[in-house]
Amino acid sequence: MGTETLPQTGDYVCIDTEFGPKVRVVERRVKHPQTGDRCLLCAGVLYPLTQCRLLGWVPTGGQTVILNMPWHTAHRQQGTITRIYSLEGMPLADVIVPRMQRCIDAQLTWLIPVEADHAN
Repeated sequence: MGTETLPQTGDYVCIDTEFGPKVRVVERRVKHPQTGDRCLLCAGVLYPLTQCRLLGWVPTGGQTVILNMPWHTAHRQQGTITRIYSLEGMPLADVIVPRMQRCIDAQLTWLIPVEADHAN
């Protein structure tokens, strides 16, 4: 991870997996019991530190985001996070999309935060 800041307990991290990126919340930093490699414990699973990077933003309720979901009619729509919750260890967001008049359940990797001065 070079000179980057190491993820801390409670940080959102993006983990590169064979099935694509996924976001988890760090429970704590640990050493692998067999190899001694530095890992992150997230949702009860060890992930090598080399596969993890900070998400780069902290999702919060009321935050404006753009949905990056090419398979969905809400793709590129702007919405507002109404809540952050966890399903089986995966943090998710409910996003209200005014133009569609509906709420979308979204993985955090599908959201792009909008700077406050660019919202609306």
